[in-house]
Amino acid sequence: MIRNGIGFIKGLLIGGVVGSGFALLYAPKSGKKIRYDIGKKVTGWKKGIEQISKEWLDTAHGTVKTLTKAITGHN
Repeated sequence: MIRNGIGFIKGLLIGGVVGSGFALLYAPKSGKKIRYDIGKKVTGWKKGIEQISKEWLDTAHGTVKTLTKAITGHN
């Protein structure tokens, strides 16, 4: 049973790599343009993740502060 699962995962990975290779070979854009587009998307995702992380940290900090005040009774 485990062997079948490992074989499936190997096939999935190999198929993904081969499919990606063909997609890049037959893409209507040049390699340079594709790399630029991918870099731009990754940069956008990174900025979005950083913003979400900052918002979560700010919310967590506020929550901890509120709980600490409620538990200790200090304002």
